[in-house]
Order: sequence, then C-alpha cells, then structure tokens
Amino acid sequence: MTCSAALLAATAAEDRCAYVQANCTEVGNAYFGSYVEHWHCTFGESPMALLPLGVWLAMLIAALCSTADTFLIPQLSYISTYLRLKPDVAGVTLLAFGNGAPDVFTGIAVATAHPEEVDFSLLLADLVGGSIFIMTVVVGAVVWVAASHSPGWRLSRMPFYRDTISFFVAITLVLAVASNGVVRPWEGVFFLLNYLFYVALVIAIRYYIQPCWPEDTFGVYLRGKAQPVLQRAEPALRAISRRATPLARGAAERAKPIARQVRHRASRASSFFSAAGQGLHA
Repeated sequence: MTCSAALLAATAAEDRCAYVQANCTEVGNAYFGSYVEHWHCTFGESPMALLPLGVWLAMLIAALCSTADTFLIPQLSYISTYLRLKPDVAGVTLLAFGNGAPDVFTGIAVATAHPEEVDFSLLLADLVGGSIFIMTVVVGAVVWVAASHSPGWRLSRMPFYRDTISFFVAITLVLAVASNGVVRPWEGVFFLLNYLFYVALVIAIRYYIQPCWPEDTFGVYLRGKAQPVLQRAEPALRAISRRATPLARGAAERAKPIARQVRHRASRASSFFSAAGQGLHA
C-alpha cells in the first residue's frame, strides 16, 4: 500500500500513526526523519506542535537566506564581473538559474517519484504562486528597503516595461496551456524557447538599444525625441483649438432644438404607452 493523503484522511485518528509508520516513512524524509511521521506520531497531531515547527521553519528560512548571502551572491557577482555582464543580464541568466534550480529539481522529483499520483495542477499552482509572491511581496520589500536606505533612487523604465510585459506574456501562455487540461511535450519545449527568446531580448535591448538613450531611461529618451516635435506642432495645435472652439459652440447651439424635439416626442410616447397600459388594466 502506498502513502495516500486520501487514505490517511479516511483512517481513524487512533490508527493514523500505524498507517504512517507502515506506508509514509519515506515521504518528506530528510536528516531529521519524515515530518509526516513526526506530525502524526511524535506530536500526535497536536495544535501546540505548530509553534515549535513554525520556529524551526523560520530558522531554516534564515539559514537559507544566510547561505545565499554568503555563497551564492558573491559568486554570482564575481562571475558577472568576470564575464562583463550587465546587472539585468546577469539577473535573467545566472541569478535566475540559481534561484529557479530548486524549483526545477523539486518539480522533476515530484513528477518522477510517483507518476501515477502526480497532481500537476498543484505543482503548477506552486510555481505560479511563487512567481506572484516574488513579484508582489519580494519586490515590495525590496522597494521599501531601498527607498528607506537610498531616498530619491530612480527606476530604469525600459527594463521595467520589458520584464513586466514578458511576465504577462508568460502567465498568458501558462493560462492558454492549462485551459484545456492537457499538457503536451511540445508545449514544454515552447516554454523553453520562450525563455531563450526573453534572454535574447534582454541582451539585445541592454547592449544595443539602451546605450543610445540618455541616462539609460525610456522616459527621458521619449521626452527628448518628442519635445522638438511638440514644440513645432504647438502653434498649429493652438490654431486648431481656436478654430474648433467656435465650431463646437455653433454645433451645440444647432443641436439644442433637435434635443428639445426628441425629449418632447419621448414624453408624448411615454404618455401614450402609460394611457394604453391603464386602458388594458381597466
């Protein structure tokens, strides 16, 4: 018998520990044993166990953060400097690989461990939910800390537009693939090609397009290009406005009698239908 959440939920409370010890000792097994076994046997499903488990989870998250701070970020910084990569290019390649590798291997392990019981909807929700968590909580925390430590910092608009639109396209593709409830191999290959296209787009914009823009911002570039055009067009726009104002006023005056006639006819029609309705009731 395999470990099943449905069978475990259907098992009586006093028999769950025996069921877990017989079938679930390998589920969630790590250096400290199976957390499923600890929850049902060691802690007896007691709500009081949530406090030490929560503290332990916070300690693991802190250790993971310190590990990334100590080992991952300095190495990525050195590799980026050695390869002369721009920060956003390093972010979508090296940092993305380092950040996404655990999710990749976790997904593969889940898919290959018990292929007959894989819940792809749960796996997909985990990945998409993690992306949304990063785009909301993580970005919000970074912006908050950066604003408090470095007031007046500026955002380069073009990379922001680029990444936001690319993320929206990726989420839309996930929705399109998941809408029919069937995942095909060529769709997975298409997602990989989409990521390669995104990396190529980042490299092309960062190395070949953005250096031509003043201060490396999209808004400054647009203002610089549009300002001479607007200055040349300003007299013509003012002349058009002066000419259009009397025409608009004249059209409004001519439309007033028509509007009064329409309201009068609508009032008469309403009175007619009201009288007809009263006659039918009589």
